[in-house]
Amino acid sequence: MRKITSKKAISISFIVICGVTVWIKLFFSSYWTVQDELLGISLAHMLCKGDSLLVDIWQPTQMGSIFILPFFRIFIIFNKSTEGIALYLRVIYFILKTSLMLFCLNRLKKDEKFGLVGVSAILILYVFTPFNIDSLTYNTLPIMGIMLILTLISSLNESKMDMFICGMVLAFVVLAQPYCALIYLFLIIFMGGGYTFMIEKIKSKKKKMNNCHICLL
Repeated sequence: MRKITSKKAISISFIVICGVTVWIKLFFSSYWTVQDELLGISLAHMLCKGDSLLVDIWQPTQMGSIFILPFFRIFIIFNKSTEGIALYLRVIYFILKTSLMLFCLNRLKKDEKFGLVGVSAILILYVFTPFNIDSLTYNTLPIMGIMLILTLISSLNESKMDMFICGMVLAFVVLAQPYCALIYLFLIIFMGGGYTFMIEKIKSKKKKMNNCHICLL
């Protein structure tokens, strides 16, 4: 029987405590959080009623309602009304976010450098949400997507499938929150700087090799 180390026991304890905390938070809200939460739900409701994006709906974050719409339709089919839709979407968000958190922890545990600091970083993203809204909204969906992207990149697995998933998820993130298009700008700057650095490094190596050849001659 495998023994549970003190480090692993502490990590499991933190995960359980955070999971219980997030679950309790689902049943509490404030005036401001409900307003923003219901905005996302109302956009999905408008789509469900037949309104068109960019024509009948004028809202910068309206694309995020596309991801809420499938869950919204399932609830309407079984419940025949919107009564309880807010709590339903909170529970769906809890299930998705918890599954993502466990996936990230499982994916990164193979890295020797990933310790309590790494676990803490993931749990902070897990517990805290923008404006304390624990539901499927245009603010929480991008954070979940970015969390998945960073996990796949940090896991040091140069898989083409992982890169494909990162690209698709980043597209979904920008669709849910248009302001995240700035991520593409940072990627271009980062990749451009990295490419320039590599070119300069290769040139410097070639120059040193040429100088060595000249000295030998």
